[in-house]
Amino acid sequence: MTYCLKIKKECGEYVLKILRKLGLVNSSYEIVREKEYILIPLTESKIPPSLTHINPAIVECSPRRRSYIRTYRDFLVNKLPQKVYEKLPSSYDIVGDVILIRLNNVPEKYWEEIGNALLKFHRNKKAVYAIVGETSGTERILPLKLIAGAHVNKTLYVEHGCKFVVYIGKVYVNPSLSYEHRRISELASDSEKILDMFAGIGGFSIIIAKHKSVEVVALDINPYAVKSINESLKINRLKGVVMPIHADSSRSERFLNKKFNRIIMNLPGLSHMFIRNAAKLISDEGGIIHYYRFSQTSTEPLHELISEVVRYGRRIVKILGVRRVLEVSPTKKLYVIDAYIM
Repeated sequence: MTYCLKIKKECGEYVLKILRKLGLVNSSYEIVREKEYILIPLTESKIPPSLTHINPAIVECSPRRRSYIRTYRDFLVNKLPQKVYEKLPSSYDIVGDVILIRLNNVPEKYWEEIGNALLKFHRNKKAVYAIVGETSGTERILPLKLIAGAHVNKTLYVEHGCKFVVYIGKVYVNPSLSYEHRRISELASDSEKILDMFAGIGGFSIIIAKHKSVEVVALDINPYAVKSINESLKINRLKGVVMPIHADSSRSERFLNKKFNRIIMNLPGLSHMFIRNAAKLISDEGGIIHYYRFSQTSTEPLHELISEVVRYGRRIVKILGVRRVLEVSPTKKLYVIDAYIM
């Protein structure tokens, strides 16, 4: 038998907040519902003074024991203040052996406990890192802080049947772009020459070459990104060819003695600065640019691309698509413009 607090159903949410704040909810058991009452399993047989005004009762009951944990947050029900618990993010990224989570609204003194709960929930993972800022710099480094587990230098991340070597904290990786990687690979055709101007770990380059007989030039200014691609190429079977180059894309037209049928411009904070280079490198017979840009609406990046392409002597024949890729914040979204350039 277990002691439970019996209360009217309409008081349930209010009472649960108070009990959780005091650490009195026994999360090992499920809440019992009886007609107009609910019975909340307790860790102690006592009624908090702040609840006496609603006339609760302590009763013996036989609640069903929870048979499974649904999320990492279930491990934290009675361990964090209610206000902190309510701010726990429901989503996070898993990259190989590593979990990456944003805890912007959670006080740092609780991070280690949250990290340990994540490792308890994902038993095969080795480390949890808090994302402590935004991707910055030309090398697109994501600032991380280890909050649980042991530091991981590099790990193996799998997406759409491709394996990627990832140097943690040294390269750009974003699992939220998984759909885009696949989408562009499906748009590409065999025999295309493709330029991935800001390749990162090769998400676009390798997945396209996995499925299509293409030639991809994968540029990145970050030496660890190029190192990652080179190592990943050794462990993937590709239909096409990927040529990683450690270089600054702003100088790309100076050392690339070829033109391309398709150019991927995934540097959403700075891609507008490289339209000139893309305009010079797209095939004289025409080709497609995938232009990724942060904006509040799709209108701004669309007009930006159209005007800049004209400025550098080319023209957009057709807008093939405009898509919101993801929402970074209420005022900041990632858009992609697919445009055919002549």
